Parts: sequence; structure tokens; C-alpha cells
Amino acid sequence: MSLKARAEMGLLATLDQPRVSAATQGPKAKISVPPAETLLAWRNSHEKMVAFRAAEEDRDAVAALNHQPIDPNVRHKELPKLAERAKQKRVDHDSFLKQFELKLTEISDDLEIRVMHASRGVQKATASNDQRIGETFGELNQDLLLVTKDHQYVLDSWDEIHAVCEKRFADIRGFAAELEGIERDRARVVATELRQLVERLMGVAYMPGTEIERLVEEQAFELNTVIVLNRKSHAELLALMEKQHVLVCMDARVSWEARQTAWRKLRHDHAIDMFQEELGSKAYTNPPARIELFRKAEEAQQARQAERTAHMAKLGEMTLPESAVVSELLAEFEKLNGREGTAIDELLAGIEDIRTTQVANAEQRRESLRAELHEYGALEPEPDLGSVATQIDAVLTDSSLDAFFRGAGGLKHALKEISTELRHPDLIYARLLSPTIKGLQNLLCGLGLPEVLEVQGKATMRESLCNTLERLRLASKSDVIPIIPILLAQVNELLTVKELDPLLQHYLGEAKEDLESLVRDLDIMTGGGGGGGGESRSGSDSRSHGGRTGTSRTGTGAGSRKGSASTVGRKSIARSNSRSSRGGGAAHSGGGWEQPEVNMLEVRSVQKRLMMLMQVSELDKTFQETLSELLVMLRQKEVCNSIVDQVVADECTAPLDARKAEQVEVADNVIRFLERNTSHVHEVSVRLGTFYLCVAKILEMHSKHDIELDEKTEEELDDSVDRFKTADDQRTADIGHWENALRLAAGDEDLEIAYNQVIKLLAEVQESYYAYHKDATECAEAHPQRVFAEAASFMEKLCESLGMVPQPAEEAAEAVAAAEEAARLAASLGSNKPQVGADGRLPVGAEVEMLLDLNQDGPIRDGPDVGVVDTDKALAFADREAHPWASIVGVFKLSDSALSYGMTKSCELIVENMLEPPDGLEEEGDEEDEGEGAQEDEEEETPAEGEADEAGEADENEEEEEPEPEDWEVPWWQPDESGEPFVSLAEEDMAALAGPALADYVERKMACFKKLTAEEVEELPTKARRAEYKTIKSEVRDIRRAKRASQMEAIRMSYFSEPPVDGDGNSCCSRVMLPSDGMVKMLEMLRFTLVSDSETKHAARTKEVTELCGERKDVLTEELETRLRLHWPKKGRVETRIRQVREGQLIAHRQRAERHVRAVNQKNSAHQREFDSLVAQYGERCEFYKRSLEDLEATLPAQESLAALQGVEGKCRKMVAGFKDECEEALDDLTRFTETEPHKLHALSMHLIDATYTFESGEGDYSQQEEADLRAHLEVLDKSIDAAVATRVAAIDALAERQVTAIGVEAEFVKAFKSSLQELSLREAIGMKYGAPRRNAQERLRTEQTCDQNSKLFLDGLLDQLEDLCVSTRTAIQAGEGSKALEALMAATPPRAALLRELLLAVRSLVMRRAEYLEFMPAPERIDSAAPVSKADYFLNASKSEIAAGNSALKAAVPAYTVTLAPTMAAAIDQLEERCRSETRKLYEDEGRPELLGPEGVPDALKEWLAKSRDDVLAPLGVRDTSRAALREQVTRLERIIAKTPVPVDPNWTGAPAACLEDCTAHAHHAAMRSIELIESRFQAQRAVWDAARAKHEAALRPQMGRPDAAAEREALMAAEKARCDEVKAAVKAVRSTLIDGQLNHAASFVSTLRDQTSAVLLIVDTLVLSDDLGYLPGDEMIEKKRKSLKRLKKAQRRASAEAGRGADG
Repeated sequence: MSLKARAEMGLLATLDQPRVSAATQGPKAKISVPPAETLLAWRNSHEKMVAFRAAEEDRDAVAALNHQPIDPNVRHKELPKLAERAKQKRVDHDSFLKQFELKLTEISDDLEIRVMHASRGVQKATASNDQRIGETFGELNQDLLLVTKDHQYVLDSWDEIHAVCEKRFADIRGFAAELEGIERDRARVVATELRQLVERLMGVAYMPGTEIERLVEEQAFELNTVIVLNRKSHAELLALMEKQHVLVCMDARVSWEARQTAWRKLRHDHAIDMFQEELGSKAYTNPPARIELFRKAEEAQQARQAERTAHMAKLGEMTLPESAVVSELLAEFEKLNGREGTAIDELLAGIEDIRTTQVANAEQRRESLRAELHEYGALEPEPDLGSVATQIDAVLTDSSLDAFFRGAGGLKHALKEISTELRHPDLIYARLLSPTIKGLQNLLCGLGLPEVLEVQGKATMRESLCNTLERLRLASKSDVIPIIPILLAQVNELLTVKELDPLLQHYLGEAKEDLESLVRDLDIMTGGGGGGGGESRSGSDSRSHGGRTGTSRTGTGAGSRKGSASTVGRKSIARSNSRSSRGGGAAHSGGGWEQPEVNMLEVRSVQKRLMMLMQVSELDKTFQETLSELLVMLRQKEVCNSIVDQVVADECTAPLDARKAEQVEVADNVIRFLERNTSHVHEVSVRLGTFYLCVAKILEMHSKHDIELDEKTEEELDDSVDRFKTADDQRTADIGHWENALRLAAGDEDLEIAYNQVIKLLAEVQESYYAYHKDATECAEAHPQRVFAEAASFMEKLCESLGMVPQPAEEAAEAVAAAEEAARLAASLGSNKPQVGADGRLPVGAEVEMLLDLNQDGPIRDGPDVGVVDTDKALAFADREAHPWASIVGVFKLSDSALSYGMTKSCELIVENMLEPPDGLEEEGDEEDEGEGAQEDEEEETPAEGEADEAGEADENEEEEEPEPEDWEVPWWQPDESGEPFVSLAEEDMAALAGPALADYVERKMACFKKLTAEEVEELPTKARRAEYKTIKSEVRDIRRAKRASQMEAIRMSYFSEPPVDGDGNSCCSRVMLPSDGMVKMLEMLRFTLVSDSETKHAARTKEVTELCGERKDVLTEELETRLRLHWPKKGRVETRIRQVREGQLIAHRQRAERHVRAVNQKNSAHQREFDSLVAQYGERCEFYKRSLEDLEATLPAQESLAALQGVEGKCRKMVAGFKDECEEALDDLTRFTETEPHKLHALSMHLIDATYTFESGEGDYSQQEEADLRAHLEVLDKSIDAAVATRVAAIDALAERQVTAIGVEAEFVKAFKSSLQELSLREAIGMKYGAPRRNAQERLRTEQTCDQNSKLFLDGLLDQLEDLCVSTRTAIQAGEGSKALEALMAATPPRAALLRELLLAVRSLVMRRAEYLEFMPAPERIDSAAPVSKADYFLNASKSEIAAGNSALKAAVPAYTVTLAPTMAAAIDQLEERCRSETRKLYEDEGRPELLGPEGVPDALKEWLAKSRDDVLAPLGVRDTSRAALREQVTRLERIIAKTPVPVDPNWTGAPAACLEDCTAHAHHAAMRSIELIESRFQAQRAVWDAARAKHEAALRPQMGRPDAAAEREALMAAEKARCDEVKAAVKAVRSTLIDGQLNHAASFVSTLRDQTSAVLLIVDTLVLSDDLGYLPGDEMIEKKRKSLKRLKKAQRRASAEAGRGADG
């Protein structure tokens, strides 16, 4: 087959494959076009084939020529009849031949018609199929239609195209089949005709049979030639058609791929366009929710404006403003403003909510666009991560890998997380993709570890580390401690390997740090907490690593390092740095060491991380390649993400930012407008209210001032009265004081001084009465003057607030006088003018003048009023500069009043000022101007600068200035933001600038100007430069001021701007303001009302205060007369009632003090005599105590026992305690004379003082001086008492020293007691020091007993394990083939037989060891417990790694037991006795007292204790016999386990030996069956190939094979079939031989294993210690056990068999 044909067939095969989406297949799905060289080679090969076929056609044409007739001249002569007959035969013969040829022609014509019909049919079908393909592509080529379809439509289109291509190919194949059928029909029909021709020719017999046969063969050859030629032609035609079909299909595929790419691009662009179109729609530019929000806000704004207008109307309704009411209305305005602010805040919050919602929707739409673009993959094909996730899931769910994953640390969890994340839709984001890549890299870093180690010859390092990690995983908390140092050493060793993956080295380093921290925390590196225990539990691994476990680190105790805790991560191998403070653990029950606490979470974390790194390389190689390919795919995913992210950023950022900016702009405009409008209308409302409040406060302050003036006058009068009364009270108090001093005089001199002062003060009182009368009268006369001054001040303030100026006082007085005169005349003549009522209003219906506006001719309001504005009179004051009315615009006067008022402001002007924007425009301008020229004061010339300029001018006048330096640069210009220097233009150049150029120049000039300090100005070189700087500075300042003024005006006008509009041009809110005309009317009415009311009240007030002043003067004169009448008789009463009484009291006080001093001195003398007597008695008691203690000390050496010695010590302690109590009682008794009795004497003096009552107490007649003199006398008395107390304290201290000396004798007694105690301890071997050998012996004895008990418990554990294994083995084998129990038994590692055998060996060794230790075997030499047992091949057909793993598991499953300290228990007793004796001997020799040891080298007491301890352990029924009894029970149990008992054997129990053999049998059978299944599966696979070859040979065996010219082909086919048969036969023989050989090998292996197991088990059982081998215990009866006869044994066996059969049937 040519290259082109193979390529075409390959393409057809590719098209026949199942369809895979190009989006998931990535670059692999693309069809690559062959290069030009390949196409040229195909063309040359095709041309050669065409030439070869032309030559073959020429040869076929020559072979197809008919045979020429025989020459007539060569005919033989013949007989007539014979000739006639021969002629007839010839005619018949020729006739049949002719008919045959005609029939062939007819057949050929018919078949030719069929061929033409089939050809036309296939042409129509091909054209129809091509048309359908074209129609499909015509639809696919429409971009507008394609962009609306989903990907399934594109896939369906390919399915349709593929189906049409399949139908097209089926039509071609159908055409081929039809042509083949025609040829078959040709052969069949012609063969039928040929057979008839043979029959006819044979019947005519014109020619011999051989000739007829030759003729028929010629016809058959010609027929075959025609058929072969036709088939060749058909084959060429079909090849061309199929070639064209391949080209059509390939073109269709390429075109479809192009349209799929176009669809991706179209959908990609369409998605972006739809996103941008959606963001440009009204849903985002002008959301309906925002329109509704603005509508509701506007309605609420109008409602609040209606409330504000109503409050303004309430202000206008007030005739006279009241501050409380106005304040309430201002508060209402504030509330409204607050509500406005709240409404604005709510509106802003609503706008923000809408904006946030819109932004969130837009961002959500952007993320959906991102996901959609990833789905299309138009710019970069997306990798098929889902298929990899499926492969990972298949591995994770593979039950055969469960055991592997259990021991692989966190590998399964990491793979599961990677699988989950590969399916996560957020993988299009780097926040999930990057951790996923990181987690995968963490797994892949351990793949190359085995190869690296294998190359360096260190493969066992990984296996050792895995074994240690597995031990750590299975270890309990107590067994973890000795494993950690081993693991640390192995990690350190692994880190020394070169060419490791850097990431792997990093995680190994982290694990090393964690392990080192654990080691430091456990304090096991320095042999601290767990050295001994760790060595006893580490087994052979600990011994194999030797020094590394103890010397790899030099840590110093438990660490306190802390960090963040984490577990094995999902993306990276996290490490745990958490550290917890750990204390010592509880004491071990048998080892006597402190076990530290272990942080198992951290240990498990390290184990999982390391095991995952070690075991990841054990995954299947194909799966490892999949993970590596996944990393490449994730990198491709990163590229896809970056491309799509860039597209999203390019296409979505601008629309999103534009929408955000539009929404922010609308919100800012609306909120800014509302804030300004709200602040403006609120400011106007507040100004109006403040105006009313100011007026109200002026009125109230006037009323208050009037009241205060009245109150002040009253207060002044009261103050005058109070001052008078205060002074009078003071004088009266002084008089009382001196009268009291007269009563309390301490002596005659004090008595005379007090009497003279009283007389002087009485004269001063009389003079004060006249002074008070004068002051009060002056205050009463000042009150009316103050009232008049307050009224004038009030009118001035009121007029100022109303925009008016009051009439000067002189002119007002004249006007009032004239008005009073006019009123008097009018009253006399009568007047019809309406009068103002008491409320300040005219009566209803009165005719009044109209108030005229100064700037208009007509009235400004409708309504009654009595005030008029005279403009002509206002003009009269324009030229009078000194007059207060020089600048008025009109004169205001009430119609019924004589007073006039100048108007400085009209009501319209006041309202216009109120309607100005609120204050604070400057601050707002500062914010908008960004600080440029915000503080104009800084631009003014500072005094320092002015002084500098003046100084510069003065210097210039004094001396000639220096010339300007050549390299000097102007310092007041600085570069702009771009760094370009500023160039100042001349005036003519500036004049040439205009428009934006001039504005830019001015802006740059302001920005580049630098203000100089005074020092810098002074440093300018010349006066011209200073003047230039000053000029430029002024220009810049003026420019900034002008700019600022323009900004201020723009800001001011913004308060009157129209409301902002939304995107549709609709207003977002309304502009509200108080009505100006209403405010003008309110102020006009207020002006009239206030002036009218003020004038009326002032007249009434003047009359009131004048009358009040006269009344007060009359009252003051009457008071003066009354006081003088009562003062005159006071001098005579002082002499008779006070002075004479005090002289008698002073004499009695002196006599009382002298009596008290005599009594106290007598009592103090009696106390001193009693104290001296007691001190003498207590001194004698101290001497008696010393003598008694010395006598007791003399009895110590005579004591013979510790109890007696301690009894004497107790007497001493009791005597000392009693004497100490006596000493304390004596000191307490003597303290009475230093504290209690002296205190009583002092108390007598205090009682005298307390009984001395002074005049101040109100109950006595002593003065302060008398009391002080008495206290001085008593202090002298107290000092004499204190001197006596000091003498007594010295005597007590001397007695206390004597007591201490007596108590000190106790130390001598204690020293003698210790000496006696040491002598007794040496004799009896007791005490802390000399009893140490005994305590050490007790501790060793307890330790030995503990080891014995632990050995017993360990043996029980081994027996339990044996029983469990026997039961589980029996259960699994009884379950039979196919059961889960048997499968588990076959998969168990190590094999059950190996485990049973090792357990039996361990039991054998331990039982023998215990029997020897307890000396419980009469003849131990009969049992060789150390007999070697041959090792059987437990792991049949296993690899080295599996064998190593099995051996490790076997070693871990059979732990070592703890040995005892001595070979036998009796030897242990002998050892501890010997050690106790040696320690005692050494101790006494060190003390230098060996003579105290007895003849046996120990004291007698210790000798008795050692004998008793030996009896407790070794005597009958002692500890040893108890352990022997326990050992006998364990051996009895062992006999049942190995089925030695009972007899007959229990049929429901499988002994350990039998279990070993059954397990071996089951394993052998299982291996044999698996071998058979494997061979059969291989043979079946080969058989399928052979069957296919046979079917192919049968299909090739056609009738044409019978032709002579097909002999070679037929022989080749037969040879191929024979070869196939021979191959099958040979394979059958080989398989049979292999199967038999394999089974023989299995049988031999089984026999060998069975032999080894049997011999080993028999040897183990023979060397086991059984009950009969043990000795006897006390109480055992020496009765020979009666043996059963053979008959009874057989009977028991039959009974047991029958029971077992019934149990099985049941």
C-alpha cells in the first residue's frame, strides 16, 4: 500500500473515531496538513501506479483474443455419413458455441445496463450528499446566525456533516458492493451457461473431452479475465471515489474546525459586545430604582418645605416676638434641617445602595463574562482538566490501593483536594489555581527520589525512613518517644544526599526543624527524661542507629518556641510550628523514670508529611505521568487565565469605570445641590428666626433690664441694709465678744481690757445709724435716672435691629413737649382722630394713612397702620453731617406719637440680605481651590519684610550698593510640576497674549512664584531687584485675589442654580426657598408693632418709678428714729451682770489642781514596790530550769533503743515548751507595770482634763488659758510617771536575757541527743543515712517483682494473640473460596503462618525463660528451647520490596518482651542481699565504725530484715510460688491453644500448628489458582488473535482459488493456515506444559513449605515447656492420673465426631 493510500486510510480511521470536543481536546484536536514534500512523494507514487496499470491492460487485451479457425486446406478426408454426422456435430457444436457467445453478449449488455444504473445512482447520491454538506456549511458560514447558536449547535452540525460523510461513504461502499454483486452475478450466470455448454458439447461429442475441457477452460479463463479486469477497474474507480471522499471529508472537517474557531471568536466578541451594550443600557445609566428614589425624595422635600412655610407664617402672626416661641420655631427649623440632612443621607445611602447594587451586578456580569470567555476558549484552548480529575478519582476509589493510601500519610487527602479543585468553577482565578499548582508541585517533588537514591546507591535510606514512619504511624503514645530520634537521624541522613529536588529539600528541612523541636521538648537528646525507657522500646532499630539517637543534637531541655499550627495542607506541605509547654509525665509503673508529655498532633503531622513525600513515588508510573502532564495543563490554564483576564480588563474596565463615574457624578451633583439648597433655605429660615429672636431678646432683655434695675435698686437698698446690718451685727458681735471675754477673763488684767472695749463699741453703733440713712436715700433717688437711661438704650438697640435710628434726646424732648401741648389743646378743642388702645392697636374700622415705600409711589401692603414714611424730611438731613440722621433714607413716625425715627434700611433690603447664600463660602472655596490663595493674609507684606525694605533703602541712602553678580539667578521663580523653568514676559509680550494662552501664562506665573522670607529679600543684590520682587509679589497677590473673588462669585451663584438632571434630562430634585414678599410684609408689621408698643410702655414706666422714689425716702426716715430710741440703756447692764461674777470663779480653780497632783504621786510609788518583788521571783525560776535540763541531758547515753532516746527527747521538748510558756507569762505579767498601771495614772490626769469644762463647751466656767495652765502642770506629772516606767522596762529586758540564756541550754541537749542517736543508728542500722542499704534492697526487690509481673502479662498478651489468630484462620478457611475473609487472609501481611510461627517461638522462649527464672523445671536440660528452627519461604513469588515489607511487618507484629534483672528469682534475692551487705559495710567503713558490724558483716536488725524478705519471696506460698502457679495456668492455656488438650481433640478448635499448616495450604492453593488464571488469560488473548486469523483465512478462501493460476495464492493461504494451526498446537502444548510445570513447581514449593512448616512446628511443639515439664507446688497431691484405655479413647472420639456432625448439619 502506498504512502498516500496509508495516509488516506489513516484519515478515514481518524474520522471513524468518536467525536471529541476541540474545546476539551486542546491542540491535539487540530488536523495538521502534510508538508509539500510528502504530497509530492504521494503524487509520484500515484503516477507510477497509473503507468503500471496501463501496461497491465495491454497484456490483458492480448490474452483476451479469441482462437483463429483451423486452416481448411489441412482438413482430412472422411466418409459421407460419418462426415455428415461429423458435420452435423460440427454444426451443433458451432451452434451451441454461437448460442453461448450470444448469451454472453446478452449477459454483458444486461450487466452493462446495471452498471450504468448503479453509476448514475451513486452520482446522484454523492451529489445529494455534497449538496447537504454544502447546505450545512452554508448555514454555518452565516456569522449572524452562528453567533446566536450555542456550542451544541456546532457539535450537532458536525454530527450532521459526519453523518452525511458516513452516508456518502456508505453510498460509495454500496456502489462497490453493487459492482461486486454484478460481477458475482456475471460469474454465476456465465458459469451456469458454461456448465450447460459443457453438457451440450459433451452430448454432441464433436470434440473430445479434453478439447471441450480446454475450450471450457479458455472460456472460464476469458470470463475470469473479464471479471478481474472489471474488478481492477472497479477498484481504481472506488479508490478514486474514496480518495475524493477523503478529500471531501477532510475539507469538511477543516472547514468545520474553521467555523468552530469562528464560532468561538464570534461568541467571544458577541459576549463582550453584549456586556458593553448591557452596561450602556438605561438599566445602568439611569436605573428605574434611582428615578423612583429621586421622585420620592422630591415629594418629601416639598412636604418639608410646606412645614417650613407654615413655621414662617407662625413667626409673622406674632405681634410681639417671644424668645421661647421663636426658639421653638428655630428648633423646628433645626429639626427640619436635621430631617433634611437625614433625608439627604438617606438619599445618599439609597443612591449608594443602588450604585453598590449596580456595581455588584456589573461585576457579577463581568465575572459571568469571564467564565463565558473561558468556556469559548477563543484566544487560547482550554485544557481538559475534568478527565484528569476523573483519573485521579479512579485511583482514589481503587479498593486495591486502600492499604497503600492508609500508609501514605496525607497523599490521599492531597490528591482528593486536587481532584476537587480541578472541577471547581473558580479555577479560572489565580487565587485557586496558584495553590492548586503549588499543591501539585509539592506532590511531584518526591517522584524522583527513588531514582536519585538508586543512582547513588542509597535506596535503602528511603526504605528505612518509610519503615520508621510506618512504625511511628502504628505506635501508641508511649511508644512514640524512642522513634522520634531515629526518624530525625534518618531525615538528617537523607538531607545529605545530593541532587535532591530543592522543594523536597525544603520540606525535609522543615520536618527536620519540627523533629528537632520535638526532641528538645521531650528532653531525650541529652539523656534526660526518657533515656532508659526509650532504649528498652526502640528494639533493633534503636540499636542499629546507635549514637545518632543520643548525639545528633545538643539541645538543652524542653523548648518554649511557639508558632502558628497547621496540618498537612491541601496545596502545600504545611508544617506545624505549634509548641505547647510540657511538664514531666507520670512515673512509669515499672521503669522508675519520668515520661514526658508527647504532642501527638505534631508528631502525626510530621509523619503524614514525610510519608506522603516518600510514598508518592510508589504510585503507578502511568499515573505519575498523568500528574506531570497535569502540571503542564495547569500551566496552560494559567496562560488561558492570564489571556482572558487581560481581555476582561481591557474590555470591561473602561465601561465599569464609566458607569461608576456617571453614578458618582449624578450622586455628587444631586447631593451637593440638595446640601447647598438645604443649607441656603435653612440659613434663610434661621436668619429670619434669628431676626425675630434678636428682637424678642431685645424686648425681653429690656423687660429683664427693667426688672433688674428695679431689683438692682432693691438689691442696692437691701445691700445697704445688709451692709448696715452686717456692720451692725459685727459691732454687736464685737460687743458680745468682749462681753464674753469679760465673762471668761483668765485674770484681772484681761478683765479690765475687755470692759473698756465694750464701752468703746457702744459709741460706734450710734454713729452707724446716721450713715446708713444717708446712703439709702441716695440709692432711692438714683433709680429713676437709671430707668430713663435703660429706655434710651433699648430704643437704640431696637431701632438698630429694625434698620432705624432713634431721634436725638434733645429733639425728642422738644417733640414730646410740643406733643403734650398739642394734645392739651386738642383735648380742649376736641379731636376725632382715632386713639391707640392699650394693646398698641387701632380700633376696627379706623381710617389711617398708608405706609409708602421709599422707592415706589404706591402702597406696598394692604391693611391698617398708623405709621408713615416721610421721604421729604429724610432729604432735609442729608447735608447735616453732625446729625445722627445724616445717612437715613426716610423718617418713620407713628400718627399719634410725637417721636420720629430715621430709617437706615428698608424691609426689602433686610430681606435681600437674608436671602444671601449662607456663610462659609470661603471655606468651600478653599476646598475647591485646593489651597491656592486661601489665606490672603499670608500674601500681605509682613512687618519684617517692610522693615527689610526700609533697611535696604536706608543702606542705599547711606552708601552706594554693590553691582549685581553676573551668575546671580532670580530666586522667586521655581520650576513648574514638569520641571520646566518659568520665563517672565515683558509687558508688550503679555499684551500680545489673549484667551487660553494668557490664562495659562497667569496660572504658571502663580504656580511658579516663590514667596521669599524677610532674610531672603534682604539678601537680594540690588534695590531694583527688591523693587522688582515687590512688584511681582503684588501682581501675584492681585491675581490670586481676583481669582478667588471670581471663585466666590461662582460659588455664590451656584446656590441659585437650577436642579441637576439625570441621564434622560429629568430633574432629580426641586429648589425650595422662603417667599421674599411674605418676609417683607412680616418685617413691616413687626416694625410698626414694636415701635408703638415701646413708646406706650415707656410712658407708663416713667410715672411708676417717680412715685416709688418718694415712698422709699419716707420709710428710711422713720427707721432712723426707732433705732436711736432703743440704743441708749446698754452701758449700765455690762458692769453689774458680767464683771463682778467672773472674779469669784478664778479663785476656786487654783485650789482644785493642787489636790490632784498629791494623789497621783502616792499611787506611782506603790506600783514600783510590787514590780521589784516579781522580778526577783522570776529570776530564781530561770536558775531552776537550767539545772533540770542539765540533769536530763546526763541520762541520754544510758538509753538502749530509739524509742527510749526519743522519749528523753520528748521530755526535753515538753520541759522547754513549758519553760517558754512561763517566760511569756512572766513577761506579760511584768508588762502590766509598764503599760496598764501607768496608763491608769495617765488616765486620772486625762479624767481631770475631761472634767474641766470651758466656756466654749457651754457647761463650764474655765477659760482657755486656765485650761492650758492646768495641762502644763499635768504634763510635768506625766513625765515623772514615764521615768519610772523606763526603769521598769530596763529591768524586764535584763530578765528576758536571763531567760534566753536558760533556754540556750537546750542546744547543748540537742547536740548530746544527736551524738547518742548516731551511736544508736550505727548499732541498729536505722535512720536516713544508715538505713539507705535496706531501702535500696527494698526498691530492688519491688523492681524485680514488677519485672516478673510484666513478663507474666506479656505472656498473656502473646497467648491472646495466638488464640485470635487461630480463630480468624479457621473462620477464613471455612468461609471458602471467594469469601472476603479468605481474601483478607491471603492479603494479610505478614502471612498468618509466619505470624503464628513467630508467636510460637516467642511463647516458647518466654515460657522457658520464666520457668528457669522461677526454677520451676525439675529437668530443664530435657528441653532445648533455643533449638534453631529453619525459616520457611512465607512470601511465595514476592518481590524484594514486598518481602522486606513483610519481614518488617512480621517484626513489628511480634514485639520483644522485657527481661528480668536476674537469671532467677532466688539469684535476685541473693544479689540484693549481697549488695545490701556490701553497701552497709562500705557505709560503716566510711564512717570509721566497722567494729559495730556483727560477725556476718551487718547489724543484727538488718540481718533479721534480710531473712524475713527472703522468706516472703522464696518460702512456700510466697511470691515465687504465686508466679509459678500463674505460669502453670499459662502453660495449661498454651496446651489448649496448640490442641494438646483436651483429649479427644475439640473438633471446633484449630490449634496453632494446624492453623500454620492450613494457612500454608490455603496460600499454596491460592497461588496455584492465580497462576492458572494468569496463564489462561494470556492464552485466551492469543486465541482471540488466532481466531481472527482463521476467520480472515476463511474469508479469503473463494471459489476462484480452484483455478490453476490461483494455485500459488491457494498454497500460500493453506501454508498460512497450516502455520496458524501449528502455532496453535504448539501454543496449546506450551501452555499445557507451562501449566503442568507451574503446578508441579507450586506443588514442589508447597511440599517444601509444608515440610519446613511441619518440621518447624513439630520442633517448636517438641521444645515447648508443658505442664508435665513443670515442678510441683505446695498442696499438689501426689496421685498418679488414671489413664484411659484405648477402647474408651476410641469411644470418646466417636462421640465427639457424632456431635460435630450434628452441629454441622444443624
